[in-house]
Amino acid sequence: MDLQPPLPPALLPFTIRQGDAQLVVTLQRDASHHYGLGELRAIAWVRGVDQPLVVDLAQITLLSSALIGWMFGLIHEGKLGSLAIRHAHRRVQAQIQQVGLARFVSYQADELALAPAPLGA
Repeated sequence: MDLQPPLPPALLPFTIRQGDAQLVVTLQRDASHHYGLGELRAIAWVRGVDQPLVVDLAQITLLSSALIGWMFGLIHEGKLGSLAIRHAHRRVQAQIQQVGLARFVSYQADELALAPAPLGA
């Protein structure tokens, strides 16, 4: 089952789908600079979520301040004790540490840090 936040998919840089007992949010490659990420509606949908949330960062090679704010927003609005992360590149994991987001995230058990993407990818 796919769940969609209250904006047309073209206006948001992510998709939401039902995983095994969790919701999986997959960010698009351009999410860090996508105008829809700054919309309150980009995080308001999480208020009614009553199951674990996983954010898939496979396509993200560098976190922008907008993306960091969005992740903090999910944690706050969803009253999540922790946000699960999967497929984070090493550089993204380092940024998560640097900005203090590491206190609020966990990595899925099968998580292996991905090598940095080649330039121009």
